[in-house]
Amino acid sequence: MWTFSGVWFAVLVTGQVHGRANVPAQISNETVPIMESPFRAGWDAYFGFTNLPAMRRTRDGVWAGESTSLPSNMYVAWNGTGGQSAKVSLGAGRNFTARNTGFEQPAEAWYEKSFGEFAFRAGKYWVPFGLQEWEYEPKTGMMAQWNHKAISASVSSNQNFDTYTNNTYLRICADVAKGVNVGVSWASGRGLMFNSSHDKAIGADASVSLHHWNVSGEAIEAHNRGNTPFRFGFVKTAYQGFGKWMPWVGYYGWSDRSGELGDFHSTVFGLGYQITPQVAIESGVAGSTNGDVRWLQFHWTWEH
Repeated sequence: MWTFSGVWFAVLVTGQVHGRANVPAQISNETVPIMESPFRAGWDAYFGFTNLPAMRRTRDGVWAGESTSLPSNMYVAWNGTGGQSAKVSLGAGRNFTARNTGFEQPAEAWYEKSFGEFAFRAGKYWVPFGLQEWEYEPKTGMMAQWNHKAISASVSSNQNFDTYTNNTYLRICADVAKGVNVGVSWASGRGLMFNSSHDKAIGADASVSLHHWNVSGEAIEAHNRGNTPFRFGFVKTAYQGFGKWMPWVGYYGWSDRSGELGDFHSTVFGLGYQITPQVAIESGVAGSTNGDVRWLQFHWTWEH
């Protein structure tokens, strides 16, 4: 209790207790630990050039030789006590700052509380489906997560404010061997993928890391009430045994019989170079439905 009455005022101002005045404080040899701030701030930003249609300079990352679908963002995160955490992220590139892109600010705004192997998240976050190579959208809702040894699962219920429906996502994955992870995903609700008419989706994915090789792939199939299928698939191989250089090759393709999400395929050859721990330069060429696509971009990540 803070008070400035008689005795307490004398103790605080003069340091005098029971007549012992001006006693020098004992100097401790113990090192006082530096308290780390629970807050972190950072960004994940792209800037570059491409010959994609109607684009020259880019402020988001090029994906699959098809579009600039990798959003630049800046964020503030908090790691509190008792398993609490939160994050707010704002899109800094064209995806979130231009009109009619399908994305709205903020990119993320969520709070999470963990209880042992379980965690619960509420707010706006990237929905859990596959490797998030195709279905990569932030939506508002609630998510439960479970991690037990080599197995993890996420189930999310999200409100779609464009189709006025609920979208549900489920993903389960497991480390089946050293460096090998496999996963399955399921989703329901109209608009579950970029507000299209599809209301059911399933997916399977795998990632393999062996020595300096990293291979990942994913297959998705979705249907609408007319039972017209959408199919997506990708496979990517990267080699990390050349020091700061990283070459990679990938194939991306999708087809939508409803016509809403279009048809596309591309074979991509990429090369990255890590200039500093925070800055990389990335280049790529793709033979695709859009013709020959080329890009050169800087990828800058920072956190403090």
